[in-house]
Amino acid sequence: MKFSHALIALVATISQAQPIEDVSAASHIEIVPGWKRSLDKRADCTFIVWTGENCGGTPTSISVNVGAKGNFSPKQKSVMVKSMVSGAHLSLYPDANQQPSNSPSIRLTGLNKDECFYNPAAWGSYGVYNN
Repeated sequence: MKFSHALIALVATISQAQPIEDVSAASHIEIVPGWKRSLDKRADCTFIVWTGENCGGTPTSISVNVGAKGNFSPKQKSVMVKSMVSGAHLSLYPDANQQPSNSPSIRLTGLNKDECFYNPAAWGSYGVYNN
């Protein structure tokens, strides 16, 4: 078949296509403003904490953005970073409300991904910050 014959056949097929007459289903579609932006945005930091040592006990997964702060209840003894945007870090504090004390705090980045860190004294709060 020559190109011109194929083009004519294609045009003839397209011209025979009929529009959909019942568009009532489309009237039920609602576009939520900003939906694509919310789907594209992922958390800056995802980490898992455990109540027990060496990433044992009850796990809790936390996904937050830079600037987020929170308290653990109960205190958590183990942590593992699962993902972290470049230029950010997760800080864990022994007391509530990001307060340091005599117990050690810890600062983790994406370089610490999938490593388990254990604190026998436990952590009481966290914060995610830019470096």
